[in-house]
Amino acid sequence: AKKVLIAKTEDYRKLTKLPLTKKFGFWLLWMIGYGYRPWKAFWFFMLFILLGCFLFNIGYSSDLMTATSESAYLKNIDSSVTRTVKKIYPKFNSLVYSIDTFVPFVNFHQQNYWLPDANRGSELFNYRFISLTSGELLRIYLWIHISFGWLLVSLFVAGLSGLVRK
Repeated sequence: AKKVLIAKTEDYRKLTKLPLTKKFGFWLLWMIGYGYRPWKAFWFFMLFILLGCFLFNIGYSSDLMTATSESAYLKNIDSSVTRTVKKIYPKFNSLVYSIDTFVPFVNFHQQNYWLPDANRGSELFNYRFISLTSGELLRIYLWIHISFGWLLVSLFVAGLSGLVRK
């Protein structure tokens, strides 16, 4: 019965001329099997979390991830701040950071201690007064990561509860 209802919805989506907003809505509902297969969203969770883990790990390796606290860094004798983090400061873990930023109701405290630094990294684009660094690009991905986390988790919960069935 679920396969028939999903096929019916697919046919409606394909054969009806829909405005762009409805197409976007159907695309969102497709991610949870139109409400009949909410566990389908799990694979999108995994995709985003693994992609985030990969990108945040590259960002950390490239020195784009910055500790959020000024007191996290060691100081030289002349009181200038170095880029070396104190041993007592929580270590960065890209997988935990990706989960922490993606799942809205989980707090592993990685997001509290680390952020991509938009002022660091190599310049990727520069045209007139618009420029883009690799740190800014990682920060933009973080925003997308968080947004899709809220969206997918909300859809998943709505699908599990039966509120969304098309």
